[in-house]
Amino acid sequence: MKKYIEPVALLMILPFVSQKDRIRKSLFVGQLLAGIVLIIITMLAILVLGPELTASQNYPIYMLAVCFFM
Repeated sequence: MKKYIEPVALLMILPFVSQKDRIRKSLFVGQLLAGIVLIIITMLAILVLGPELTASQNYPIYMLAVCFFM
């Protein structure tokens, strides 16, 4: 149930937005940027750590940070 709270909160705020014509474009751009960031992070984890280590880790992004900053 908790995973549906953020979209519901966003949908509750949308009627109060003053520039309704820009809502669709803003939401699309935000989702597109979030998807691109996720793809880049996933590809970076696979390229640096390898597919086996990336798949076996719960938090491969943390492992990337440890590799880069140590």
